[in-house]
Amino acid sequence: CWCWRRRMATERKRPKREWGEEGLGEAEGARGDRGRKRPKREDEAPPEKVHWGKKEEGGEEDEEDDQPKQKPNFVPSGLLDKAATQKKNGIELKWIEPPEAKKPSRMWYLYPFKGKEALPRIALAGFPSFMLGRDRKVSDVPLDHPSCSSQHAVIVFRQISEKDQYQQLTGKRVVRPYIIDLNSTNGTKLNGERIDPQRYYQLLEKDAIQFGFSSREFILLSDDSTDPSQTSNEEVVESI
Repeated sequence: CWCWRRRMATERKRPKREWGEEGLGEAEGARGDRGRKRPKREDEAPPEKVHWGKKEEGGEEDEEDDQPKQKPNFVPSGLLDKAATQKKNGIELKWIEPPEAKKPSRMWYLYPFKGKEALPRIALAGFPSFMLGRDRKVSDVPLDHPSCSSQHAVIVFRQISEKDQYQQLTGKRVVRPYIIDLNSTNGTKLNGERIDPQRYYQLLEKDAIQFGFSSREFILLSDDSTDPSQTSNEEVVESI
């Protein structure tokens, strides 16, 4: 009957399996490497800690924030000043030749006069500019009078746009002589009038130039003294 069968089923005991070392190895091999921890190497660096949320007080980040940050420095380094200076024979020049300086196509001369005595003429040729002063190391035209400065003035030939009698541009480029006083102590006179320092003044044919308190006059002439463009007595002034 069914009661006897149920009793036999309950009395039957299932043998309990004992696990040894070999059995554990087989079980673990069956399960694979899941759940096993990888052995730690001695030379392996610890993983970096990742901090989430609010910073901890007193940490390394706070120490870096406490260090003063370097502010931008806007003080001129002096490189531009060095690039904007020129030297001649180891002496720094007070004036730098402008990019529009060009050698003239015709010959120009300075005729010095000491009273009524005519001295040998000075050729302004071969270069676009000529320094005048007492310092013979840098001066192209020496000035020996004690009232003259070491770097007194410069005569420079500049390429400019030509203008007609109505001061309108003609579209032509011409080279004209100019003089600039280098902020000398006793100044420069053009046709008897003292000129402002650090400004370009256009020179015309037969203009008379004096430097300092010297009575010596320098008359500007060229090979083509009958050039109609030089007959005007109008004075052209340009600031630099």
